[in-house]
Amino acid sequence: MKSLCLVTVGVLAMTLLIASISLLVAHVFQTVVDLQVKEGTVLRNGTETFEAWEDPPPPVYMQFYFFNVTNPLEVLQGATPLVEEVGPYTYREYRPRVHVQFLDNGTKVSALNPKTYVFEPEKSVGDPEVDLIRTINIPAVVSSL
Repeated sequence: MKSLCLVTVGVLAMTLLIASISLLVAHVFQTVVDLQVKEGTVLRNGTETFEAWEDPPPPVYMQFYFFNVTNPLEVLQGATPLVEEVGPYTYREYRPRVHVQFLDNGTKVSALNPKTYVFEPEKSVGDPEVDLIRTINIPAVVSSL
């Protein structure tokens, strides 16, 4: 009976030791990961994170499609509009941050974020400078009802 008690106490002690070591390692590992994430996400001038924030690398494209009314004179006479889908007209959106200033000992950042849209002819069908698109002025139609 005495040896069974010693074995039980020994197994319990080993289990507690292993659990304590596991919790300690998990805590240290979590602390290291938290510090690395914090270091990687803080905006500091000259870091990769700052460069990606200041001038976002993946291009953003916006595509626009329109419904061109092919029978505008008949529509004015009360006929049902016949429409044809026209597009896409593709624009690339640029979002650089300008006039970046670090304030309050680097704890705050101030910047302007102007957006610029540039027409992308190779990704578009048609030219918005040349194409004539007739469409229904929905607010005017709704207000006349």
